[in-house]
Amino acid sequence: MTEVQKTNQAEIKEIENNGYTVLYAVMRLNTNVSIQNPFTQEDESIKLANCAGYIPVFDNIEQAEKSADNGKYKIFAIQA
Repeated sequence: MTEVQKTNQAEIKEIENNGYTVLYAVMRLNTNVSIQNPFTQEDESIKLANCAGYIPVFDNIEQAEKSADNGKYKIFAIQA
């Protein structure tokens, strides 16, 4: 069980009970985006311009845990 699951279960349930969606943010600043080139079908990594980066947000805790690099980055539940 991850830290977000242990500490925020009541908060997560409250968000869900109020009709909101719960998303999981991994506190890691990404500066590159991976895309698949539609012409060559090859994967490419593109550095973001005019932006410091982005924080990845996932639909479920399992995806967030994979992105959190074995607990290296904290996961926060957020309402959407």
